[in-house]
Parts: sequence; C-alpha cells; structure tokens
Amino acid sequence: MDRTWIAVKGYSDATTYLQVLAARKARLDESTLLALHFMVQGYDLSRSPGRYRDGEVFVHDDDARRTVHVGPPAEQVPDLMEEFTARFTAPRADGTPPLADAAMTS
Repeated sequence: MDRTWIAVKGYSDATTYLQVLAARKARLDESTLLALHFMVQGYDLSRSPGRYRDGEVFVHDDDARRTVHVGPPAEQVPDLMEEFTARFTAPRADGTPPLADAAMTS
C-alpha cells in the first residue's frame, strides 16, 4: 500500500475524530493528543507515534545553510503540551467549541 495514501488517511482520521469529539464537547487531554499523534504518524513506527519525542528537533533552511528554529528540550515537552491542551478546556467567547480550535492545529 502507498505510504503517502496511508499518511493522508491517518491525518483524515485524526481530523474526523476531532470533529466527533467537538460534537460531544469532549475535553482535549494528553491521552487524546497522543492518540491523535498516533493516528497521524502511525504509518511509520520509527517516528514514535503516540509518544513524545526524546531528542532534539529543529528546522533547517538548506538554502541558507542555517538552523532557523530549535524546539524546546525534550524533557520540557510533556509540560508544554499540558499547557497547550489547557487552552482547549473552555469554549471561546464566540461559542466556538474548544476542539474546533484544536482541529485547526493538528
């Protein structure tokens, strides 16, 4: 089976799942976030789907031959993700369900 198709299918499944959770007004928590990560990255087990990273991550501009962004240290990721998911626990003032915002970040 084509890896690209499997990757797109995983992303589609994760987005659809977020829509279902939003309709139920479910709360986005760490386990849900990791499950979504598994859905999106599950086609490649070397990407550690469903788990936080344990090493560094960065964005490199190959043309300029320089690093343009360095992610936070791996040991900070669980706390940062907890802070991130806390943003989606209450509806916005305009009534938008919190998981609708979360779906846009996936």
